[in-house]
Amino acid sequence: MPHVLAGLGADRQLRAIALVGAGFLAARMLIGATSTLFLVSRGLPLQQVIALKGTQAMVILALDVPLSYLADRVGRKVAVCVAGTSGVLWLAMTAYSPDLWWLYVAEAFNAVSFALFNGAYDAILIDRWLTVHPDGRVVDCLTAFTTVSFTVMAVAAGIGGLFGPPDSPAVWWIAASTLTAVTGYAVVGLPSDRASRATVRRGLASDVRTLRAVGRRGGAALGLVVVASVAGQFAYQLLIQFWQPLFTTDLEDRQTGVILSGVFVLILLAQSRAGCLTRRQGAIRTTTICAALFVCFALLQRDEGSGGITTAVALIGAFAALRALLNLCDGELNEMFEGELRATSLSVVSTMVRVSIVVCAPALAPLHTAHGTGVVAWVCLASSLLSGGALALRAMRVAGGGGG
Repeated sequence: MPHVLAGLGADRQLRAIALVGAGFLAARMLIGATSTLFLVSRGLPLQQVIALKGTQAMVILALDVPLSYLADRVGRKVAVCVAGTSGVLWLAMTAYSPDLWWLYVAEAFNAVSFALFNGAYDAILIDRWLTVHPDGRVVDCLTAFTTVSFTVMAVAAGIGGLFGPPDSPAVWWIAASTLTAVTGYAVVGLPSDRASRATVRRGLASDVRTLRAVGRRGGAALGLVVVASVAGQFAYQLLIQFWQPLFTTDLEDRQTGVILSGVFVLILLAQSRAGCLTRRQGAIRTTTICAALFVCFALLQRDEGSGGITTAVALIGAFAALRALLNLCDGELNEMFEGELRATSLSVVSTMVRVSIVVCAPALAPLHTAHGTGVVAWVCLASSLLSGGALALRAMRVAGGGGG
C-alpha cells in the first residue's frame, strides 16, 4: 500500500484521508458483484429490486444538496463519520432483513450514506491537498486517489465475488464489520475541520449569493466544465447499469458468474490506471484518446450479443476512458469552486446528473425495447463525445486566452 499512496505525498493527514475513502469504497465493493443476486435469493423479483434501487436514487436526489450544505456548515469530518455509520446500518439491516420493509429502511440509510459521503469526502480531501500543495493541481490529487481507491476496490470486489456465495449474508456482515472499522479510523484519523462560528452564523441567503457569485465568475468556462461533467457522469452511470447485459456470452451460468467477476475486477483496475492518461496527456489529447476508445466500444456493440474477449476489452477501455475524462472534469470544477461551500457545489452538479438520468431514462426504455441492449452503447458514445467535446473546447479557450 505505501507505494500506491506515493502519489499523495508524505503528509500523514492526507494519507489518512485517502485510506478512509478507499476503505469506505472497498467495504461497499465487497458486495458489489453479488448484491443483486443476494436480494433475488431473498425472494425479491428483479422488478422489485429495481424499484428498491429507484427509491434509493430518489432519496439521494432529495437529500444530496441539503446534506452536503449541512456538511459545509457543521464539518466534513462529522459528515463522513455519519456516512460510515449509515452505511454500516444499511449493510447490517440488509444482511438481517426478515421482510421487505427492512430492505426499504436499509436503502434509506444507504441513500443517506451516499448523500453525506460524496460531497463531504471530496471536499475534505481536496482542501487538505491544497493546504499541503498550495500551488498544486487538483487533478493530480484526484488521479492519485483514483489509483488508490480503484486498486483497493478491485481487490475487494474480487474477494467478495469469489469467496462470498451470492445467497449468503456472510459477505454483507463482513462488509459491515469492515466499514465499522473504517468509520472508527475516520473518527481518530481524519483532521478536524469544524466550521468557524462566523461561517455557522452566516445565513442561507448569504451562501446562496456566494454560489451565484461563483457561477458569474466562472461564466462560460464553468458552464463548459459542468456540461462535460454531467454528460460524462451520465454515460458512466448508464454504463455501470448496463455493462453486464452488454457483455453477453454463451457460457453456462456457473461459468458466467466467474467470468463477470473477473471482467469487473479488470474494469476497476483499468480505472485505477486512468490517472496515468490524465497526468501525462493534456485535456485535448486525453479527450481524443477517450473518443477513439468509445467509438471502438460502440462499433463492437452494433451486433446484439457480440460477447467474448473483444467486448470485454472494449468495456474495460470505455470505463477507463470515462474515468480519465471525469478526473479532468472534477479537477477543473474544484479549481473553480469556493472552499467553504465545496461540498455543496459538488452536490449541485451531482444532482444535475441524477436529474438528467431521471429525465432521460423513460426515453431510453422504448429504444432499448426496439433496438436491444446495443443501443445503450451508442447513447453512451453520444454522451461521452459531448463530455469530451465540451472539455476540449474549454482547454482550447484556456490555450487561446479566452477564459481561465
